This record gives sequence, C-alpha cells and structure tokens, in this order.
Amino acid sequence: MKNNKGFLLAESLVVSTFVLTVLIFLFVQYQNLMTTYKNNTDYNNPEAIYNLGSASEYFSADNSRLVSLSNNLGSNAYIKVYDKNSGCNASLGLGTFCDSLFAATGAKKVIYTSSNLTTLKNYIKNNSDNYLNQSLRDFIKRLDADEIDGKGRLIAQFDNGYFATLAVNSGNTSETPIIPPDEPDEPTSTTACLIGDKQIETVSEGDGLYIDNLGVCFYKGTHPNNYIMFNNELWRIISFKPNDPIKIVRNDFIGNMYWDYESNFSVSNDWAKPSSLNTYLNGIYYKSLSSKAQSQIVSHNWGIGSVAFRNNNLTKQISAENSRNWRGKIGLIAASDYIRANSNQKCSTFQSHNDNNSVCKGTNWLFTTSKMMWWTISPFATKSDSVILINNQGSMGEVHVTIADGAGVRPTVYLNSNIRITGGNGTSSDPYILS
Repeated sequence: MKNNKGFLLAESLVVSTFVLTVLIFLFVQYQNLMTTYKNNTDYNNPEAIYNLGSASEYFSADNSRLVSLSNNLGSNAYIKVYDKNSGCNASLGLGTFCDSLFAATGAKKVIYTSSNLTTLKNYIKNNSDNYLNQSLRDFIKRLDADEIDGKGRLIAQFDNGYFATLAVNSGNTSETPIIPPDEPDEPTSTTACLIGDKQIETVSEGDGLYIDNLGVCFYKGTHPNNYIMFNNELWRIISFKPNDPIKIVRNDFIGNMYWDYESNFSVSNDWAKPSSLNTYLNGIYYKSLSSKAQSQIVSHNWGIGSVAFRNNNLTKQISAENSRNWRGKIGLIAASDYIRANSNQKCSTFQSHNDNNSVCKGTNWLFTTSKMMWWTISPFATKSDSVILINNQGSMGEVHVTIADGAGVRPTVYLNSNIRITGGNGTSSDPYILS
C-alpha cells in the first residue's frame, strides 16, 4: 500500500494555515467593527453633545467667560476647565455655579483648546501628561484638526464613558462685554414684536412691552396691557419671539397645592421626575381645558435648572435655569420671569429685587395682592427638596416642596406660534382675543 502520511501532513498544514488566516481576518474585522461601534456610540453621540451644549451655552451667555478661557489658554496646548475631583479651574473666576453645572452634566473632565487641534495633537504625541488619560487621548486623535475662525473648542469626557466636543466663540476682548454680566438685557429695538401679523408697540421705560438684544419680547411694569383670553379665562402674556411660541400665565390661581408630595415622604424639587404638581397640571388640569385651548398649547422645553438664592446676576441665573430642560405642555413661571417683569432697574436681580422689595413689588405686574404665596418651577440650588416661590409680600424665597397647606398655582403654557390676535387691546377690560 502506498504511504500517504507525508501528503496528509502537508494537506493538514495547508488547511490549518488557511483556517488560521481566516480566523485572524475575522478577528481583525471584528476588532474594526467594535472600534467603529464604540466610536459611533461613545463619541459625540446626542446625549454627550446635549450635555456639553449646556456648558457651551453657559460660556456663550457671558462674553467675559469666553475671554477668560481665551486669556488663560494663551499659547498653551490646552487648559483644564473642570475636573470631577477638584471642580472648575479657579483661575477662570467662574464661581461655584460652574461646579454645579458640570456636575449636573455628569462630566468627568473638561478641557478648552484652540479650534485648530494641531498643537494639542502634537502635545499628546510628545508628552506623557497624566491628566489626559488614554481614552481622552484616543478621542482627541480622532478629531479633525481643521481650524474654525474665531472659535475655541471644549472637549469633555463623561462618567458614563461618552466623549464630546463643541466649538465656542473665542471671546471678544474689548472692554465692554457683549452682554453685561450684572444687568438684564436692555431693549435694542422698537419694531420687532409680532404676534401673528399684529405688531405690538414696544417701550424703553415704564409699563409695556420691551425687547432685549436677543429678540425676546417681554412685558414689564405695574400695569402693562398684556391680558389675553385663553380657555375663556383671563391670562397674561409673559414673553415671546416673532414666529415662536408665546408664553402666558393664568391671571388667577387655581388653588393651593403641594409642589411635590409622595405618600412615602420621598419628595424632590426635580420637576422632570415628575413632581406631583407636574403630574396634576399635565394630566387632570390639562384634560379640564377646552378642546380649543388644548389645541393651542404646544409642548415646549422649560428651563428647570436650579437657582442660587439671592444671586446678583440675572444673566447667570437664566443660564443656570436653562442648563437643564423638561419638555411638556403645562408648567409654572421661572424665577427669572418674575424678575424680568419688573420695570425698575433697582429690581433687576434676585438680590436687588428682595433688598428693595417695598418698591419692587409695586413695579412688577406678576405681583399679586391676594396675599397668597405661589410656586415657580425653579428648584433651589443647595437643597434637593426646596424650590423658589413668590411670598405674599412679593419677594422671592425658598421653601420645602410640601410647605404646610401648599402654595398657590398659576399654570403657565406656551401657545402655538401660528395663532392670530383678532380683537381686543390687551387691557383687563378688553383683552386680546385669539384665533
């Protein structure tokens, strides 16, 4: 019989080599697939971009913050903005709210660099900087290095393993910031406030409709003509932008309620949990409205970020409120809505409004003489079970969400931007009529 052992051994080696080659190929493809999957899911995904976007809006809301970033960066490859263990970079001069903002986003590390990443890429290639861990380095290596004129770049690593980057303005180094940090926006136009096709005249002092430098139209003063008929009831217009939903608040209370109440005494100032008042307003109360009123309400993003008590910077407060959002149909006014309703410049911040309350309550149309305390949607920054409310003297305070006997509720909604004013002049006796 012919001996085929040598031939069979050669065949086995060929087959084994082929199988091994196939397995190596499949493993490489699997590794490439997993890398692509990780990049698609962990890098610049919607959740990471949204969370970093809150921080980007915070810096963009005050030009002095952008200038601080740019000045501290100088010729460095990057600067630390936030670290979970140590908070925000003290040299940036951003205060404790910066810590709270980034902590709320779940950030682990945030850095700032030039939009042209060439310098940073070369730096991590040639330096063993312990602050930039390997995961963060891998993310940076995959980013395009193209420069965007007049921009810097925030890069963040989050606790959940996600990464994101966003461009921000590099800052205007002129002496006057774009938005004064300690003052509310001043009116810049008298012709741009439209509801539907009806233009409403604006003012620059006293009672009436103002417009800020972002194009937001809002009512100020003691007796502005901002009454509107909605759900066959008297409501009042808070603010709007042309072609955007219109924010209105009920003129009267619907009763006293807890802001949040749970039978097991587990309560929270997080409107999005949702709170018991949120559940009521968007359930039973919403269903009680007329079908026409329901059709005129739109779901909207509500700023439900926390507010520091007696702060003296309205711009920062609004940024804090907008650092977290809830989307829904019925809410309450924000603490900043109450401040912005005042026409007296002495009442332009949380602290100044309370310090001058005897005067301020007389120039704020949202103040009610009913002697009833009433809720805002804004949580108190340093207590997880307290929110900001308007007390019966017209000043703002913080109280527990289950304050005895509850507090007054003035539902607030956003109306569809395509509504039209078909009658009325906005006074209490002749309110605007909508179609």
